[in-house]
Amino acid sequence: MKRAAMILLVGLTSICMAQLPSAGPVATQATPSTLSPETLQAAEYIGVKPLLEQLQQLQSHHEATGTGNFQELLVRQEIYDEVLAASLDVDSVAAEIDSERSRLSGISNRIEDDQQKAVHTSTLASIIVGTGGVLGTGLQLSKSRGTQNVGNSIGVAAGSASTALQLYSLHEQSGGTAAVGRVPNMLAPLFGKPSKLHTGYPPVIWKFLNSAPEGMSTTRLQQLKMEWANAGRISLSSAPATQKRIDLLTASMNPGQKLDVQTLNDRTAMLADVRARIMLMKRDLADLLRSLRRQP
Repeated sequence: MKRAAMILLVGLTSICMAQLPSAGPVATQATPSTLSPETLQAAEYIGVKPLLEQLQQLQSHHEATGTGNFQELLVRQEIYDEVLAASLDVDSVAAEIDSERSRLSGISNRIEDDQQKAVHTSTLASIIVGTGGVLGTGLQLSKSRGTQNVGNSIGVAAGSASTALQLYSLHEQSGGTAAVGRVPNMLAPLFGKPSKLHTGYPPVIWKFLNSAPEGMSTTRLQQLKMEWANAGRISLSSAPATQKRIDLLTASMNPGQKLDVQTLNDRTAMLADVRARIMLMKRDLADLLRSLRRQP
């Protein structure tokens, strides 16, 4: 009911505008031929380029007759709707990525906390063992043969315990893994892996990632993968070790796949790169909306 009333109001407004005489030069507006290549690409991604061409024709008629055009308003509204839908798609993907990054950061922090606690424990134990070693050395200085033997035994035990604790401390500092559990895996579609928890990319976003920016021959997704390879996060080879690495970077809901802190940090950084690249689409959508404004 509200929609019908709004259409009626717009129609009455258009009729009134049509009855008014032209008051001089009619305002002009950006057309597909005057838009930047990036903005035209955005129009193609969301499927409004034909609508822009139709709008240009309607505006030409408007300029020639000096009258309002209800059809022009409808086409303009349809373009607005498509731009809004695409913008919401960008936001939804960014929200999924943020959710995954937040959970991965929590897992990484938990592993690092456990490592830190283990190091503190081994340090305290080393102090206690060191105290025992000092005691053993003191007993070895005794004139009593029996006391010297006790001191020797304490010294040997303290030395062995100290070595074992140092090895344990090194292991804890370099080790520590955990399964990620139920988390989105927004990198999975980028590597042809199955997505979990209904994660994925809307067609508009997928088209954006798999197209090349103006003046370039490689797609945005290919550029991301080359950047990750240069940073040492992935390898572009097809070796089994590479596939195992990709499996960890896209893991979700698999208790058998355990990630260390470095892999978690790499995955988080890669997600941030994807988010930043996708958010650039907002810039092109904003330029497209600005192009619909009438220019004096």
